[in-house]
Amino acid sequence: MRRKYGPFSSERFVADANMMVVHDLDNEKGECEIDFIDHEHIRTFSRDRLKTAEDQNYAHCAYCINAESYIKHSWYR
Repeated sequence: MRRKYGPFSSERFVADANMMVVHDLDNEKGECEIDFIDHEHIRTFSRDRLKTAEDQNYAHCAYCINAESYIKHSWYR
């Protein structure tokens, strides 16, 4: 679920810079534990670009960006 408050700013793809993992908030699962990421480790990607996160070597979250959801949202590439 996207969050309107900072530091998320309604962005779809949010990363944990400490763990180097990017999450899809439109497909968020409880196992993602987004609310437990320290705010200083949160990175967002303008225009909801998963490709930008991949270019910065962030790994996909195994829970919210699985093969099915990745194919579904591949038009973001």
